[in-house]
Amino acid sequence: MSPKPKVLVVEDDLDSYQALSKILKHVGYETLSAATLADARTLLGQAPRFLVLDLLLPDGNGRDLLREVRDSELPVKVAVLTAAADKQLLDEVRALKPDALFGKPLDVPRLLAWLRQGGTGPSDL
Repeated sequence: MSPKPKVLVVEDDLDSYQALSKILKHVGYETLSAATLADARTLLGQAPRFLVLDLLLPDGNGRDLLREVRDSELPVKVAVLTAAADKQLLDEVRALKPDALFGKPLDVPRLLAWLRQGGTGPSDL
């Protein structure tokens, strides 16, 4: 039996993380959770296949973690989640080429389709 794909969910809203984690586990993923950039940086060492990344976090902006992932060429597919309406921020995020961009509230079936397709499925890009 092959190991379950790991999904690192970086989300500071506990209710949102718990709901998403429960769904991901139910459909066969292992989940790791981080509520801060610092925790996410540590958990990236566990080699998740996917990173589901909120932008607005208590200790900074998820954009910075996306930049680090891209600069380090880590083999992780990144889906950015955001409710941000700041055009400049969204343009900066798009320039870093996330594999997907999803608005909030999250369309969970679309995220699951993206995951099932190996991080290449539909998004809001």
